[in-house]
Amino acid sequence: MHSENSEFMGNTDETRDSAQPGAVETDAYSAPVQTAHEYLATEEDLQYFKNWFSDYVATFASEDPDIKINIDLKRDHTLRVCRASREIGLDLNLSQNVLC
Repeated sequence: MHSENSEFMGNTDETRDSAQPGAVETDAYSAPVQTAHEYLATEEDLQYFKNWFSDYVATFASEDPDIKINIDLKRDHTLRVCRASREIGLDLNLSQNVLC
């Protein structure tokens, strides 16, 4: 089967661009990325949204074990996505302000 990424051979850490003949290594993400309209988030903002999410999830509380399991799965998944998003931002050298 042929796919867009079928030219990868061996090293899966290698990006498609760097796998091309004549590609040049760059430090494209070595400096913090600035957005056009950067919002100055605070720890208080982050705590507000954590509390909001917790309160929102609580509205779905149920004694039904099937519902509880699914709500817990959804909550845990969302929290993992949040952590993964932050890790990606750190890898991209996004400013602390954007990651808050």
